[in-house]
Amino acid sequence: MLQLINKNMHIRTRNKKYLEYFKKNTLTSETNNNSNNCDNFLKQITEPIIKYFQNFEIYNRNFLVKHKYLYALLGGTGIILFWKGVWYMADSIKINGIDYFGENLGRIMMIIFSDTGSLILGLILMLATGVFVSEFIDDEIIISGIKKEKQIIDKSAEEIINEEKKEEKILKELNERLIHIEKELEDNHK
Repeated sequence: MLQLINKNMHIRTRNKKYLEYFKKNTLTSETNNNSNNCDNFLKQITEPIIKYFQNFEIYNRNFLVKHKYLYALLGGTGIILFWKGVWYMADSIKINGIDYFGENLGRIMMIIFSDTGSLILGLILMLATGVFVSEFIDDEIIISGIKKEKQIIDKSAEEIINEEKKEEKILKELNERLIHIEKELEDNHK
């Protein structure tokens, strides 16, 4: 416990030093455009980093598309490790909330990240972002329920082919209407 407290104090003092350095070198300017200087400074730092990671992602995707099992393995592992990190961070806040945030805020954080608090907070976040229903019920099930159709797995091959033919017919009609409208527009401009 003492090691953790000492480590946190070391991190806080180190962060204060960086903050002081940042304030001295970027925010103290004789011009009135302090926020503009800060924005330019942040752009100069973040743009190359973002560009590097975009290129890195493109390179990796081009390689992994050819190796779908490796792609699935790496992607799945990344997802699991990310959620493991979130889980352990919440547990750490629940256990050491007072050490991290002080007495009053620490108790609140310990309650929020308790088992019940995590359930309620997660539910609120999922409802607020619209993920709750789509996470637990597939979109196809919702759409077929609204249209009062059968689920795709309950349909026969003939029913699926007939639906595809209907969709193709509708697309052709829309395409013909679009061509007709384009011709009318051309005639009106002449």
